[in-house]
Amino acid sequence: MRASVRLKVVQQWHRWQVIEAARSTKIILVGLVVAFTVFKIWLTQGQLLSAWGQAIHDDMLFVSLAASIREGQWLGPYNNLTLAKGPIYPLWLALSSLTGLSVLLTQQVLYALAALVLTAALMPLLRTPPGTNYLLSHPAL
Repeated sequence: MRASVRLKVVQQWHRWQVIEAARSTKIILVGLVVAFTVFKIWLTQGQLLSAWGQAIHDDMLFVSLAASIREGQWLGPYNNLTLAKGPIYPLWLALSSLTGLSVLLTQQVLYALAALVLTAALMPLLRTPPGTNYLLSHPAL
């Protein structure tokens, strides 16, 4: 009887060690994910974004549509360029302007969130720790 009790105690202790090792691995991976994300955002802070004013079908169109959205006029007065491009990027520009954050910063945060979504989608297929999948899809790498 004593041997079976001792065996159960050893098995429970081994399970506890495995659980603790998994917890510490998750903490390390989460730390790496946060560190790489912050590093990537720090790296991109020096980038500049410019809109070419003469590109009326592209850069200028996005900026003017975003200005119209910001003024509460949806996509502005209807003309031949109103629906030339989709409204998503002008919405993004308008929201970034309203928050006071730079467009590049909000784009990098969106990119990191997209990498997290990709990680969540790939976890069942790859059967690897979540942080590993995130680091593989992270833009800084």
